Amino acid sequence: MKNAFMGTCCLVLLALPLSTSAGEDPPCLNPGSTVMVQAGDVTKGWLTREGADAVKARLLQVATGEKKRWDGGTLVINCAIGGGTAYEMSAATVTGSSGDDNAPATKQLKDYISGLAARSGHTQKEADDLYAGYAKLSGFYRNVPDPEQEGGWIGEDALIQRRLTKQFGDPRPAMAAPDAGNAQQRAAEFKAKILAAQKKGDTQELMRLAQEAQKLPGQDMAAKGSQITRSTDEQAWAIMVAAYPELAKACWPTRVTMLAGACLPCSWMSE
Repeated sequence: MKNAFMGTCCLVLLALPLSTSAGEDPPCLNPGSTVMVQAGDVTKGWLTREGADAVKARLLQVATGEKKRWDGGTLVINCAIGGGTAYEMSAATVTGSSGDDNAPATKQLKDYISGLAARSGHTQKEADDLYAGYAKLSGFYRNVPDPEQEGGWIGEDALIQRRLTKQFGDPRPAMAAPDAGNAQQRAAEFKAKILAAQKKGDTQELMRLAQEAQKLPGQDMAAKGSQITRSTDEQAWAIMVAAYPELAKACWPTRVTMLAGACLPCSWMSE
């Protein structure tokens, strides 16, 4: 019964209209430095320029009741509906950039950038500098209308990446289509030469054929494959360098989500 009541309680709370009048309740977030993640959709949450600690202090102060606490990034409060029994529930979450170099995701980013630098001809110093910038990004971006999909939405970071990828173009060098029939014929002829030299015991001819093998179509395709990989890595590096200033400008340090806000006497932005 308790679980059933809690489920009903949460549904009621989330169904309540958001307060938009500045005169009724104080704002939950600083309206001068806050936007919705996706305009018109409160379930996606809010992005704010305030630090996570400042936001957490503000929400804890406005929360009602004596039993209120932060459990990591989740605000836990006691909430009662219509004067009934109060139950402990999660009211909001606040997430900010950890800045921890030992966090798995951060370490993965550092290893990726270092590897990319090595494969694309850049120094470890350049990799460290690029990582230092990207490590400061929280990863929180607004959703905006997708210009390529009517009615669709796309993160500002994804939009930046997509535009730059198109701007840089296909990194693969032009490659002539291989002549499969001719390649098979050359391979068969080469194999026959090897068998003939082996029967004769002609060591010098076998050595000459070994050198000629380096010029076979398969070897040429392997070289071109390496060239494609190098070109792709070089472009990935160039895109990361070009994207960083735009990502840093579009990025928000803190994300806030309302879970069950009736016991938070403050108004959430709805536009």
